[in-house]
Amino acid sequence: MNWIFDYSIYKLMKRQFKHEDNSNGFITVLIELPFAIPFREKDTYTFYYQDYLVGICTEKIIEDYTYHNHTFDLLKTYRSKVEIIFFINKHINKSDSEPLAHKYTDLAIDVINYFVLTP
Repeated sequence: MNWIFDYSIYKLMKRQFKHEDNSNGFITVLIELPFAIPFREKDTYTFYYQDYLVGICTEKIIEDYTYHNHTFDLLKTYRSKVEIIFFINKHINKSDSEPLAHKYTDLAIDVINYFVLTP
């Protein structure tokens, strides 16, 4: 599995929020969406969602062709592969890792829903 998010991006995002946030780590969730979100490939965004400092990296936009209504007409479709980054201010130990994985996966889906459903 490839992660486009790396420490240099983390440092760049941290620099934008250096006076507001004291996070010292991050959790990433990679999601492939069955539709395209309106971001360009390799774009990186940092923002607050609820009380979480969140980053989004758009890894790639995937073009695909499917048959339309069981005919021979090909329909071009787009999907997005995005990485959601949550900046945290605690060390994660082994016993906390599974509950946190569930929590932040659910939260990543909430972030995607926020972008899709907000006008």
